[in-house]
Amino acid sequence: FEVMGSRGVYNDGWFAGTLGPRIPWSPNNTRIQNWDPDTDAWELYDLTSDFTQANDLAQKMPGKLEEMKQLFLSEASKNLALPIGAGLYTWYYHPEEAARSPLTEWELFQGQTRIAESNAPLYRAGFSSLATVKTQVPANASGVLYAVGGGSGGFSVYMDNGYLHAEYMATLLYRYKAKSAAPLSPGTKAIEVKMLWEDTKEAVRSGNLTLAVDGQEVARVLVEKSCPLALSASETFDVGMDLGAPASRDYDGRTPFRYNGKIISLDIQYIQNLDEKEVLEYV
Repeated sequence: FEVMGSRGVYNDGWFAGTLGPRIPWSPNNTRIQNWDPDTDAWELYDLTSDFTQANDLAQKMPGKLEEMKQLFLSEASKNLALPIGAGLYTWYYHPEEAARSPLTEWELFQGQTRIAESNAPLYRAGFSSLATVKTQVPANASGVLYAVGGGSGGFSVYMDNGYLHAEYMATLLYRYKAKSAAPLSPGTKAIEVKMLWEDTKEAVRSGNLTLAVDGQEVARVLVEKSCPLALSASETFDVGMDLGAPASRDYDGRTPFRYNGKIISLDIQYIQNLDEKEVLEYV
């Protein structure tokens, strides 16, 4: 197998592999920037006596390790897995080339669901946006205004017992929440959701998330870590509900958490990114 530079091979009870440039639970941009697959440290295990892979034999059996590495290259070539690390091309080196819609502005309606993330307004780093939701808010309004992504990462704007919420979840590890200080009074409201990302070349960027109602800011939060390429591999963009796994764990168990008010219109457009100084001044 080969996944974004992480690779391994099994043969006759032996396994050899290397982590490659990415340690998923410990992001390190420098490690990826300086990565050379020819210098990766490989591990070697005899699974017939060490199925838990507790005893690395790479140092004791360099000849066997080299044999397994050559076998990997042979199998990788046969199965079109070369070049090593090709999966990093859009994820890290050129996210601007990832699949996305040519649109820069959307007019959406309540009940519009299952829009593929790549065809919807993007909430990944580098795509700052302004969403305007015109809605008739009922008393104790609850439900999702719009959401994209799911349990592994997502963005959701929703009401709960009259309060306006937004959450940016960059994997389950990093959750950033904004909530209005008071519940919204019933009536027709214009809700603005502004997501401003810093304009840098870093894969993982910071940004400012702001909520406003009828022109008055009601909540804000600094999103310290973004998703560089996609929020989810399979979840979608939904209006007026959140299908699939919840984009916010705060309404887990209540999905699809349909909005009990009326969404008159939802307009989303891309806007200019922030420079790093503007992001720091936001804190």
